[in-house]
Parts: sequence; C-alpha cells; structure tokens
Amino acid sequence: MTLSTGLLYVTDSAFWITEPTSEVVQGAGAGGNGLIWVGHGSATIATGVNYGPVRVTVDARSQEPSLDLEDWEEVVEVSIHFETDEADLESMGGAIEEEPQEMPLSAAGPGWYRLRVHARGRDEGAEAIDIDIDADPVEEYLIQSWPTPQAPEIRHKTTDTHGAEVRART
Repeated sequence: MTLSTGLLYVTDSAFWITEPTSEVVQGAGAGGNGLIWVGHGSATIATGVNYGPVRVTVDARSQEPSLDLEDWEEVVEVSIHFETDEADLESMGGAIEEEPQEMPLSAAGPGWYRLRVHARGRDEGAEAIDIDIDADPVEEYLIQSWPTPQAPEIRHKTTDTHGAEVRART
C-alpha cells in the first residue's frame, strides 16, 4: 500500500490523473457520473470549486480495498488503462507544497487499474467558487487504485448537489 496526501490548486473546476504518454482532455465531463471521466491513460475529476485548493489522498494498493462510504458524498469506481508505472495527479495550478509528494496510481506497472474516487465538500466549493490559495480547502478527495481487469463503472454513492447538477448536463 502506498498512501500519499497533498494539496492541489485547482483551476477550471478540475484536476487530472495523467501519465507521460497521455493527453489530458480539458472540458470533459458534461453529464456522466458527475465525478470522473476516463480517457486514454488519463482521467478528469470534477471539483466544485472553480479556483482553489483541494486536499487529495492517493491510496495505491495491490488488491481491492474494502468499500467505505461513511463520510463521503460521492463515490464512483471506474477502470482505466495505464501504459506506464508513472500515472500521477496534475492540475493547471499545480501542487501547493514546495516539494510535492509523488502520488503514483499505477505503481504495479502498466495494465488495467480500478480507480475508486471519493469526494466530499464539492457543494461548499461550488458555493464559494474561488478560494484563496492560503485558505484551508473545503473539498477532499480519496483516490484508491489497484490493478485488476477492466470492469463496468459503479456509482456507489451520489449524494452531493454539485454532482447531480453535473450529471444533468448533456
């Protein structure tokens, strides 16, 4: 298990999971599950806050962790294929720490992975719109990853208003 936590400065209501061989598609995310959209070697995670800090914890595992829905407002699980062992988090605003921690999501090497993304505080972030870089984040994310064959998306929990609004977009 590899557990890393850090602060990202979000711009344009999103941050990404990327690897060096992928291209991030900005603006992805109209409709869908309201939280994460997967592309080739990358994924976009929708935030409530347009500009501001968010706290992100990455929990890379060798096998599926137990499901914990307590204290989370949105929990969605998707499959993604990585071509390298270098998938990491990225945002246009970058990491807030002077020396950001690496948050490897594909540590077990190339292949299919499952991403279970947990979110809370997106309604508060959407209400605030912009949060100063020095302020405490109101949004928090937990991203669990583990190698496993491709499987259909699972929406474990979808209870925040922001997610409902994103899902309603066509």
